Amino acid sequence: MPNIKKTIGFSIITLAFLFLPFKPLFAAELTGLSLSPAQLTIEAGKTSVFTVTASYSNGTSSIVTEDSTFKLDGGGFTGMPSKKGEFEANAQGKWTLTVLFENLTATASITITHGPAVKLNFLPTQADLTADGFLPIRAFAVDANGNGWDVTPEASFSTTDPTGTVTADGYTPHTAGSWIVSAAYQGFSGSFTADITPGMLKTLTIEPETALTADPGDEVNYVAKGLDAKGNQVTSNVEWKTSNNKVAKITKTGKLTAGKTGQTNVIAEADGVQAVVPILVSGETAITNQTTDIVSVQKPNQPEKNPRVAAEEVEKVPVQEQGNLNTEKTESSECKNIAHPWVIILILLQVVALTTYFTWQLKKPMRLWWIAPVVLTAVLLIIYSQLFCDNTYLWWPWTTLGISVIFISVYYQRLGLHDGAPPGDTKA
Repeated sequence: MPNIKKTIGFSIITLAFLFLPFKPLFAAELTGLSLSPAQLTIEAGKTSVFTVTASYSNGTSSIVTEDSTFKLDGGGFTGMPSKKGEFEANAQGKWTLTVLFENLTATASITITHGPAVKLNFLPTQADLTADGFLPIRAFAVDANGNGWDVTPEASFSTTDPTGTVTADGYTPHTAGSWIVSAAYQGFSGSFTADITPGMLKTLTIEPETALTADPGDEVNYVAKGLDAKGNQVTSNVEWKTSNNKVAKITKTGKLTAGKTGQTNVIAEADGVQAVVPILVSGETAITNQTTDIVSVQKPNQPEKNPRVAAEEVEKVPVQEQGNLNTEKTESSECKNIAHPWVIILILLQVVALTTYFTWQLKKPMRLWWIAPVVLTAVLLIIYSQLFCDNTYLWWPWTTLGISVIFISVYYQRLGLHDGAPPGDTKA
């Protein structure tokens, strides 16, 4: 019995000594956590393996990758490892990988670069601009993971625009039409369609553009041709006029009819651009039989009847008719101006005439008091229309006359002359 007790006691003491050296291991505390590699630069589509190491207070360490939790921030990034520690790069950029083990964390910095190009994107995809415009362009290479990067400086460019130019800075069109602009990079290409329309009107020419000589009654059709700064034809609303309507008149469509003998200019204007061609009307009598056919205005076989226009006259506006082209106005616009100063002159002359009449009629009364304004207005109208308006019918002088008569009638009524006689006119 005593031997049994001694044996049990010895066994307990032996076990105590056996387990005593391992007590510090079980009592060790977690003091640190590391992630390897701490910095990683990797190409999109490639993989890498991270290792998590835990450090303890007794100086030992152990790999705890399988027991750790990984977290990768970056908004939409899909490159999380499919298994613990294995990382697959996806979206290019800079990211931070965080690992958690028990109550400690560790981080690693990841830089992902794009992979090899698999296609080329060209911007814009379609464009509409004028011939005098400019279009910036950009070429982007794309890898298998959808990462894109600007390769405009390294790309080569071309266009079907025969006189247009395209560089890394952009596309400069020239000719109106529909053209293809293309880019190429590492065997990949992209393109877009550019629809080019004419630019702003730069020059305007009149056809026929040489000086013409015509007889009174001759007709000629003029055509205006507009071009932009690069020579593209521009369609604009052209206004036609002549510097002297008495010598020649022109319609809105450019059809000119020669009038009396003299020299004038055919003027076409559109969008602030102007073209001028001189024309000389010669001959002693106008053609009486009018025709709708275009009559030739060049008669080289009759030099004595059709003098040529001097070269210096082609380059200037005739000074004997109007003077400065920018300040001249046609007679039709003058005669139709309701605010013409002749209206004021007419009223002032009527006031003077009527004042004289009222002074005179005190001594010699007259019942036909309205004759004075009527006669005065008629005389002035005839003089004005003959000298300035070439027999053009005017309605505003007659309107002025009617207003004058109304005012005079009111004047007489206020004097109490109900029978129409001026003051001092008494009955027997």
